[in-house]
Amino acid sequence: MGTTLVRLGVGFFSLISLAIAAFNGAIAHFAIVLQDRARTDLVNVPHDRFDQIFEHLMSRVILLSIILCVTSAVCALLGGIFAVYHPLSLLWGLLIGQILIFIANPILAGNVHGYKTSFTWFGKNDKYPYYDLIYYGSIAQMGWALIQVPCLALCCCCRAGPREGPAEQPDEA
Repeated sequence: MGTTLVRLGVGFFSLISLAIAAFNGAIAHFAIVLQDRARTDLVNVPHDRFDQIFEHLMSRVILLSIILCVTSAVCALLGGIFAVYHPLSLLWGLLIGQILIFIANPILAGNVHGYKTSFTWFGKNDKYPYYDLIYYGSIAQMGWALIQVPCLALCCCCRAGPREGPAEQPDEA
């Protein structure tokens, strides 16, 4: 019964990780759009330094969101395989992936924090709240990883414990 619950839990986590991977792909796309807008606005002389800073910020956001997208997709794949075959090594891979997600999301949020006006400026003709999607989305992903890390660590520790083998039969002389 316990193994089935672990498989169902990891399967659920992997489905959510797949959705998070798609969300991170969308963040990368939005960052590319905003970076291109900053590049095209470089001809505006009074704001050229502002545009360069924002373009550099978006290049960091693109890099971090691609790392998060790939990590989330790999975690979803490992979780799906684990739910079917149940090898312990995949559980450790899931734990490492979620720790990486837990570390990278605050870096992403820290990079964009304080640039809300810039996001408003470059996204003024769009209906997407770019800053809210990137900043609060990364905070939410960090919270989700914070839920997963203790659960996966507990599963790893419980599964990695010593196993009792069959009782040894005394030698008959």
